[in-house]
Amino acid sequence: MPIRNPFARRPGSVIVQDENQRPDSTPGFEKVDTVGSKSTPVLSIRSQGRDNGEYKMSVVNDSGVYLPPSPTEEKGQWPRKYLSTRNSTDTRSSSGDIEHFSISRESFDSYRRSFDISARSPMPNSDFPTRQSLDSARLPRLPRSAVERSFEQPPTAEERFEDVGLDDHKQQQQQLAPQAQPQKRGFFSKFSDKDSSSNPTVSRFLMHGRKRAQSGQGSELTPMDNASPKTEIMASDEVPTNLKDVSSAPDGTAGARTGLDSSLAGLSLASRAVHADEGIQSHRAVAPAMHVSTTFRYSDDPDALKAWDNTDPHNPLDSHVYSRATGPNTTRLEAILTSVIGAPTITYSSGLSAFHAMLVHLNPKRIAIGDGYHGCHGVISILSRLTGLKQLPLDCAVEDLEPGDVIHVETPLNPTGEARDLAAYAEKAKKAGAYLTVDATFAPPPLQDPFKYDVDVVMHSGTKYFGGHSDMLCGTLSVNRKHRDWESALLNDRLLLGSVMGSLEGWLGIRSLRTLELRVQRQSATATALVAWLAEQQRDPSSAIGALVERVQHASLQPEASVEGSWLQKQMPNGYGPVFSVYLRDGDVAKRLPSKLELFHHATSLGGVESLIEWRAMTDPKIDKRLLRVSIGVEGLEDLKNDLLQGLEALRKEKEKGGSK
Repeated sequence: MPIRNPFARRPGSVIVQDENQRPDSTPGFEKVDTVGSKSTPVLSIRSQGRDNGEYKMSVVNDSGVYLPPSPTEEKGQWPRKYLSTRNSTDTRSSSGDIEHFSISRESFDSYRRSFDISARSPMPNSDFPTRQSLDSARLPRLPRSAVERSFEQPPTAEERFEDVGLDDHKQQQQQLAPQAQPQKRGFFSKFSDKDSSSNPTVSRFLMHGRKRAQSGQGSELTPMDNASPKTEIMASDEVPTNLKDVSSAPDGTAGARTGLDSSLAGLSLASRAVHADEGIQSHRAVAPAMHVSTTFRYSDDPDALKAWDNTDPHNPLDSHVYSRATGPNTTRLEAILTSVIGAPTITYSSGLSAFHAMLVHLNPKRIAIGDGYHGCHGVISILSRLTGLKQLPLDCAVEDLEPGDVIHVETPLNPTGEARDLAAYAEKAKKAGAYLTVDATFAPPPLQDPFKYDVDVVMHSGTKYFGGHSDMLCGTLSVNRKHRDWESALLNDRLLLGSVMGSLEGWLGIRSLRTLELRVQRQSATATALVAWLAEQQRDPSSAIGALVERVQHASLQPEASVEGSWLQKQMPNGYGPVFSVYLRDGDVAKRLPSKLELFHHATSLGGVESLIEWRAMTDPKIDKRLLRVSIGVEGLEDLKNDLLQGLEALRKEKEKGGSK
């Protein structure tokens, strides 16, 4: 059947009266002069539809699908798309502007049915109504009790939709075939509990429980099915429902609140950092949304109200009451960290708040701790005033410790970057009956896994490498799975201490963890190469480095690093960390070096994508004034070499001229 193309433009501006236009019909567009004699045309649209009294019968095809009436055979008027040229002011249709093209009746019917609201959806009916938009508050809201009752609800109009396409005959042939060929399933199909091969119209890449939108409209608002019993959050009289510990994979790849099945167990660290939180989200957005709400609505059903239980039946793993307890952003962040670190992980507002929360929970009488971050010593000093906590040297005798005491090891060490033997301290803690806690900030995954040594708690200042961009504060505590009750107790303490991360920081942490492995491995490799170059140059007294640098400290320079099968190679098999220290021969020269550098920022902290150097005496008054702490970013190795070299050469020239005092 020939169809006119209303979008074609033909050359020429000759106006020809349409031969099909009835004499008494009114044109669809009319030029109206609204400003007196001015020539500027204004288009007004009049109704074109007229009832000519001619109708066609509706039909039903062989498959039982209702087909609306086809267009009448009488040729109708096809108006042009506004004006053919800038100077033209006539808006009437012209047969000279119409370009004909051919289309089969079957293709036209398929095209028409794509707009047919009576078509049926291939999706099974849902037990829950689709969510309404915010402007639909005037409509009656379905109470929660109605959702929980077991009765059959009539399907909505949208749930009865079915896409009707040109490939329907192929699907019918497959259904009539005596032995249907099994469909190949994609990689992500293993994340689904149901075999999607039984429903060929559903994409195999949809996660389990995700409801596909029926009409393509409002797909982000459709509800999700209830979670399976293995992922439901258990109620408790002591702990808010959404804070409870639930069963999780023993290998640490699926956290207590992730909702993602054990298919993550076979994925690499890089893949888990990207996909570990996908079981939580209730929408189809690829990038995580930033939720800023501090509070969350309760159920509208009074019978469903329970203390600290605000579980959303559509998404129980992402249900919240108040952001001081949990929030959407931090919940997803903790799910990723749990998978990446390999143990249930709780986030805090900073590294020191995490260290404080750990000591509050363990409440030891003695803590053995060596050199390291001065902030941890400050927290111990505060607790000693309140509880009488006694501080012991890290290498104290086993007899000085009692069951319940804490051995706290920081490895690699701040600020030198040197490593400590975790296996030796684990044996010591076992003999004394003490808890072994490890600050692994300087060697995040994939560089080091302290849980291989059966430590009790692993602490990170997430501000550093988990954040990775110098724009968020964060602390984390990861608990050995043998202490199953510690996680809920720590969550209760955090709720009362108020040391919870902010929503923005949680969102920034999710963004940063996606590239954790890429950043850390590059930073560690660059630091190791730079340290080796500095150590070699330091042995040459004729160079600027040899004249000004006394020594360089890093885990890669420890003797055990070059011994095959040593404890250091076993403990840090994937790199020795991105932080090292440089001791200059003169404290004043050390103070002046950062101002001579171009690529290194003189600032405290570490772990960002930019390289930092700090005259450490700025923030730690007890440190050697000759020490400079260096944190390597993601810049090129040769660029960093050249920057350090030119800075040291400039200082040597000043010193030779008497510029250094």
